[in-house]
Amino acid sequence: MLIRTFAATLAALVALPASAYTIDGNLTDWGVQTNFTTGNAIKGHTVDTDSTGNLSQYVNPGWGGQAYDAEALYVDYDSSKLYLALITGHNPAMVNSGSSSYAPGDFLIDFGRDGTFEYGIKTTGVDIGKLFKIAGESDLKFGLFTGQGTPYTDGRNAVSIKDGHGQKLGTGGTLAISGAFTGYGAYTGDTHYAYEAAIDISLFGGDWSLPFDVQWTMQCGNDLVLADPPQATVPEPMSIALFGIALAGLGLSRRRNQNSC
Repeated sequence: MLIRTFAATLAALVALPASAYTIDGNLTDWGVQTNFTTGNAIKGHTVDTDSTGNLSQYVNPGWGGQAYDAEALYVDYDSSKLYLALITGHNPAMVNSGSSSYAPGDFLIDFGRDGTFEYGIKTTGVDIGKLFKIAGESDLKFGLFTGQGTPYTDGRNAVSIKDGHGQKLGTGGTLAISGAFTGYGAYTGDTHYAYEAAIDISLFGGDWSLPFDVQWTMQCGNDLVLADPPQATVPEPMSIALFGIALAGLGLSRRRNQNSC
């Protein structure tokens, strides 16, 4: 009984939190409401202006209406993983083919919040869901619009990692994309898609202790959404103090057991 009691106490103290989300493209576990807000206490999220209409409708900084609308971005993390979720009107099956069709961009992460991106998560291709280290501007593709206030050439917004560029980190990483759905936003008949991703935070090394932003846009950069959660901390699985409490509890239980004999 004593051993079982101590084992249960120790297990409760050292147990790490289970994965917070099932990465399947269904954002029910994020608590997302039909107006794109969330009832869950996640670390950070941004709900962008909900656009509608055809390709001639302005979305900022470009045009495209619902088909190029970046609508909401959600960021959360636990002791082992970074979780991302996105809602957009942009069809994930779109490819780059001329002036009216652009593929999805990648999730880009800026540690230090200086406007430059150090990491990206691929949303298309053979490395979908994988994390890449970005060495500099030469690793990135940029949107169509200049003067966006970024540190990059002509102030353009970064949109994705170039094929064959960047350093792939690890073999993990999971990304799922939903099918089309309706009933969300100010225009309930509009079509939306959801992305969901998870990455091991160990892959970020020492950068994980820095404040960070996450960005997503499509390859043209017509609309952009950015979320900036509070600075991450790396929790200890079990402190020495807690371990001491567990040992003290074991000693007390042993003395009680001896006194009862």
